[in-house]
Amino acid sequence: MCIRDRPRRVDPQAIEQVARLITRNLLQMSLDYINQPEQRDSIRALAEEQVVMLFTGAMVLHEAGQLKLPV
Repeated sequence: MCIRDRPRRVDPQAIEQVARLITRNLLQMSLDYINQPEQRDSIRALAEEQVVMLFTGAMVLHEAGQLKLPV
């Protein structure tokens, strides 16, 4: 990979916004995890997938110049 092809750094504000979304969502998912022990593996997998998707989405939007953060 050429240096100019590397992704630009995502704004710390974007990382903070994604972290807030993840925190809120994981809190809700933790209730499901406690109340639905038979579903724990799928809940955990979904949580991991959502974290990756949110950060990946932030990077893609940032690269495209389309990342819009609340003021």
